[in-house]
Amino acid sequence: MKITATVNFIKFRGDSGWTVIDFIDETSLRFIGVGMMPSAFEGEKLELEGEWTVHKTYGKQFSVKSFESVAPDSTEAILRFLSSGLIKGIGLPTANAIVNKFGENALDVIEHEPKKLELISGIGKVKSKMIHDSYRIVTPVKPVQSLNAALSMPVTGYPSIPVGIVTVPEICVVSVMTAPPSTTSYFHFA
Repeated sequence: MKITATVNFIKFRGDSGWTVIDFIDETSLRFIGVGMMPSAFEGEKLELEGEWTVHKTYGKQFSVKSFESVAPDSTEAILRFLSSGLIKGIGLPTANAIVNKFGENALDVIEHEPKKLELISGIGKVKSKMIHDSYRIVTPVKPVQSLNAALSMPVTGYPSIPVGIVTVPEICVVSVMTAPPSTTSYFHFA
């Protein structure tokens, strides 16, 4: 079963990546989702795949088997995403200024035309580059982390940062930096 919902707040996240999230779906229904969601953040819209279960202590909840980040599709969602603290150089005032200037095109401007950010008071060449670079680092992380959840791969206690994905027909190469050493995983999709 698939559900699209927004992360209202994170109730719990363990070192393993196991997360308990208070979600709000598109009909404003609140529910609890549980599963490996180490990269989910407040305000993020996710497409969840899983099933409804009843926990003997906590009651009805959605057990998440896999998830994918859904691109913000309204100025309100873009503002929540930009002001989440995920992108270096953007807090609430800067997020407001970017959304007020570019509206629903804000993320496209950040990704493809970062020089336009310099039209906003307080954003110069250095800050626009920092925002662009941070956005490009943050956005590819999502598919790798949702792939981990889909494959039920354990998350180690070491910090791991997906640094690249190269896709060749039927093969996905994921390079991950960890402490200790870097690893590269090869997934073959038949």
